[in-house]
Amino acid sequence: MFLKKLQNFKREKSGNVAIIFSLAIVPIMFSVGVSVDYSKISRIKSRLQETADTAAFHAIKGHVEGQYNENEIVEIAHDMVTSNYNIHPSDVQIDLNVNADTLSVHLETEYVPAFLKAFHFDEVTITASSEVVYNVGKTPVSIFLVLDRSGSMAWSNNDGGTKMDSLQVAVDDMITKLKDSDPDNKYVRMGAVAYNSNMWTPQSINWSLDYSNTYTQNMYANGGTDSSDAVNKAYRKLKKPIELSEHFNRNGSVPDLVMIFMTDGDNNHSSADTATINTCNNAKGYGIEIYTVAFQAPTKGQQLLSNCATDSNHYFEPENTSQLIEAFGDIGAKIGEKLVMSK
Repeated sequence: MFLKKLQNFKREKSGNVAIIFSLAIVPIMFSVGVSVDYSKISRIKSRLQETADTAAFHAIKGHVEGQYNENEIVEIAHDMVTSNYNIHPSDVQIDLNVNADTLSVHLETEYVPAFLKAFHFDEVTITASSEVVYNVGKTPVSIFLVLDRSGSMAWSNNDGGTKMDSLQVAVDDMITKLKDSDPDNKYVRMGAVAYNSNMWTPQSINWSLDYSNTYTQNMYANGGTDSSDAVNKAYRKLKKPIELSEHFNRNGSVPDLVMIFMTDGDNNHSSADTATINTCNNAKGYGIEIYTVAFQAPTKGQQLLSNCATDSNHYFEPENTSQLIEAFGDIGAKIGEKLVMSK
C-alpha cells in the first residue's frame, strides 16, 4: 500500500504549474519593478534636462543683450530652475564665465525607487547639465510660420489672383532673402503650420527653408477660421529643447525664437481668440518674438493680431499684394540683419 502511494506521488504532475509559477514569479516581479522605476527615472531625467536647458538659455541671452549684471544673471537662472522644478537650492549649481559668454547649469535630485528599495536601492541620484556658449556676431534663429488657409484666402486680391496667391509669393520672397543672408545654411531653421477651422498637419522645424516654402506653396483655401491650435503648436515647437541643441551643434550659439502669424479674417468663435491670445502671451513671456500680418483682415482679426504681436513694430496691416510682399520682406530683412550684425 505504501509503495503504491509513493509510486502515485512520483507520477503526479498536477502541482508542477504551481511550483514553476512560484519559482518564476520572483524574476517576473523584479523585471516589472525595474521597468516601472526605470521609466520614472527617465521621465525625471528628461524634465530635469529641459529645466537646465531653459534656465541656461534665458540667462545667457539676458547677459549678452546687456539686460542684467552678473549676479542678476545667476539669480535669473536659479529662479527659472526653481519655478519649473521642485528642487532644493543646494542641488542647483550655476556658473557664469563672463569673459567666455558661457553659462553652465548643473542640477541634481534624488529619486526613491518604488520597487528597488526592497533590494536595498534606497536612492538613485539623477543629474542634468547644460552649458551655453553664446558667440558674439551672427545671431541664429528658429522661425515658425502660422498661416491662414481659410476659405476667404480664395477671394480675389484685386491684382488678378487670389489672396492665397499673394501669400505664397510673399513667403517665397521672404525665404529667398533669408537664404541669401545664410548662404551656408548654418543659422536659420524654419517650420510651418497652416490652419482653417482645424490645424493642418504641421511641418517640423528643420535646416532646409525649402521645406517650409514647399509646404506654403501647397496650401489651398477652404473652411472656417480657428487659429488657436496652430499658434499653440508653433509655441510648443519653438520652445522644445531640441532648438537649443540643434543650434549648439551647428553654430555654437543660442538662437532667437520667432513666430510669424498671418490671417486675412477673424476666428469664428471668441473662445479661439481667447486661447490664441493666451498662447501669444505665454510665448512672449518665454522670449519668443512674434510678428503678425493682418492681410485685408476685418477689425476683429486686426485686433487679435495687434495684441499677439511683440509690439507695434512687429504688427503689419497690408491691404494689397505689394504691401503683403513688403511686410514679409521687412520681416525677413529684420531677421536677416541679426545674421550679419555684431551685438
